[in-house]
Amino acid sequence: MPFATPSWDAQLFTVLNNDWRTPFLDVFMPLVSNSALLWGIAAVIALGAAFRSTPQGRRRILAGLLLVAATAGISDLSCGVVKDTFGRVRPLNALPSVHFVEHGQWTQRPAGFVQTKPRGASFVSAHAANSMAAVLAGCAVWPALRWLMLPLPLLIGWSRVYLGKHYPSDVIGGWLTGIAVALVVLQCLRMAQSALTKRRQA
Repeated sequence: MPFATPSWDAQLFTVLNNDWRTPFLDVFMPLVSNSALLWGIAAVIALGAAFRSTPQGRRRILAGLLLVAATAGISDLSCGVVKDTFGRVRPLNALPSVHFVEHGQWTQRPAGFVQTKPRGASFVSAHAANSMAAVLAGCAVWPALRWLMLPLPLLIGWSRVYLGKHYPSDVIGGWLTGIAVALVVLQCLRMAQSALTKRRQA
């Protein structure tokens, strides 16, 4: 069930993808959007923290990482269902003059570019959803780090528009999906912990 792009969505996309371009962002945004790089950095930080921690602290770090990974995984599966349902074509395959990265190099669609793909995977942004879900799960485990983690989904969402992969509405939909998934996962975890506590007390 594809849908037309609202005017505000297209206008904001043009601002973020074209008007606000800088040489620094051309280098920075592909790095922010690289999931493998970000997960690798997070793993190195977590391993470093675990190395300096007590055995109990290591178990808590491992449990936290498993929770974050599981929440992101559930979010990714949810996004797949939404993408298949809507089939929205990505802006780089739908609009003229879009800037995007191809084979590691920035390029731009010609002014006369015409969409040929009938379906795509633009709505929702899995990058935005998964990062939001993972960060909210991480904030529940490590609340002291929330101010360090919370900007990450915002930067990733911006990068997806900057790279021509998504419309702003795709990113907003992704954030909302990630929030919903994280709330459900954390609520299920609280219920399981409560049930386990009651069993131990019985």
